[in-house]
Amino acid sequence: KIEVNSSRNRVYIHLHPGAIINGREVRPHGPQFMMSIAGVDSFESKINAAQDELGIPPFDRITINYRIQSDTLAIFLSGVTTLAIFGGVWYFIRSGFGQSSGGSSFNPFSYMIRAKTTIITDPAQIGTKFKEVAGMKEAKQEVMEFVDYLK
Repeated sequence: KIEVNSSRNRVYIHLHPGAIINGREVRPHGPQFMMSIAGVDSFESKINAAQDELGIPPFDRITINYRIQSDTLAIFLSGVTTLAIFGGVWYFIRSGFGQSSGGSSFNPFSYMIRAKTTIITDPAQIGTKFKEVAGMKEAKQEVMEFVDYLK
């Protein structure tokens, strides 16, 4: 049996049950071969010419079935998938993607949004004094110059 898909110029060839190719019996379901053709009319005329040349009687000839395969379902599924992806992105954006409202945040940079500040009103709350900090004298001098500039 031969199926011709005229919308795609393809031919699907189904072998008879029990056919043997390369020493193995072919599976009974689905097409065993697929080939592209230049045109439906030239393909049909060549098949008929080959069967005439081989002397196959008309009642024993290969049946050629024609079908038109629509791409509507594929286009529809592609559109639905695209809309679902954009809808998901839109949902995350509109629902506060990255905003930390008591729960966990999806945004890896959410900790950079606000600095955690500590306001000290009483100098006695400071446990470390500047004199106790070890380090290079030049670094301490630069910090002191910066503090003096801010004053």
